[in-house]
This record gives sequence, structure tokens and C-alpha cells, in this order.
Amino acid sequence: MYNHPGNRQTIHDVAGILGAAYSRAVTLDNAISGFRATGICPLNEEVFSEADFYQCYLSDTLCQQPMDTETPTPTSQDATPCSARTNAADCPANPNAASHCLTEMSSSRAQDAVTINCSPEDIRPYPKATQQRKRTRRALGRSRVLTEPPEKAELEAKVRKTKTIKLLEQTRN
Repeated sequence: MYNHPGNRQTIHDVAGILGAAYSRAVTLDNAISGFRATGICPLNEEVFSEADFYQCYLSDTLCQQPMDTETPTPTSQDATPCSARTNAADCPANPNAASHCLTEMSSSRAQDAVTINCSPEDIRPYPKATQQRKRTRRALGRSRVLTEPPEKAELEAKVRKTKTIKLLEQTRN
């Protein structure tokens, strides 16, 4: 999908995409260690400490804009927070969202809650799939001897018909 954005993925592409990664990743040891490392099974709520999240707090400031350039400030409609529970369709679509992606710290729980006012689609839009090409089916043929008089006459009639249709189309244009 990264190599050909916007193209449809077919069932034939899935094997190539997943083949190499699947054989290395799907082992019982990897599955068990993944659950253990994140504290899911056995349940361990102290797996991650506050120190693990300190790097995130560095980026929790407002985007700084230069004073000499005048940029539009987001209105109350643009600044509506998009949480993980809302749909992307409910969030406002803003073409300049990457320039004023705002992150605000909650005043009541400054260390626990962060509200993000942009969605990933605002920063990097999802590629749009192209329309599928219409396939035209040819008429089924049959075995025949084209030099025989009935077959030859039928073939010549078909050629004359297509030529007249092409001439009519050219005169219309």
C-alpha cells in the first residue's frame, strides 16, 4: 500500500504482503511474551510507570507561530476535540490542520488527560482508491473455415457494419 497508494489490494496481493512477516511473527512464544510484556496476562497494572510517558509531555505544548506572519486562528468549530470514541466523519475536516494542531492539557488532571484536536487523516490524508477499469468481454468464437462462402459473407458483413459505425461517429464529431 505504501508503494502504490490508491490502488486496490486484491486477494493476490495479500500473500506477498503478509508472507514474509507472518512466518517470523506468528509463534507461540511471541504471542505469550507480548501479553506478558504489556501486563495483560498475567495482569500487571504497574508495567508502565510515569517515567515511561515523560517524553510525551515534551510535545504537549501549543504550536508556536512566528509573530511577523499572520495566520488564521482556529475558531471554536475547528477546536472541537476528537477523541478515540468519536468517528472521523464527526471531526471537522480542515486542510491546514497540520499547521495548527493543538494539544491542550486538561486543567483538572494535567498529568493524566491530553486532548488532541486533529486526526491522523488531517495530517496525512488516506489515499483514495481509483475506479476499477471496465472490462469488455469479447464474443466467444467458434472453429470455422473463413474461406467458405457463408462464413466469408458473414465476416465481410461484420466488417462493413463496423466501418459504417466508425464513419458515423467521425461525422458526428
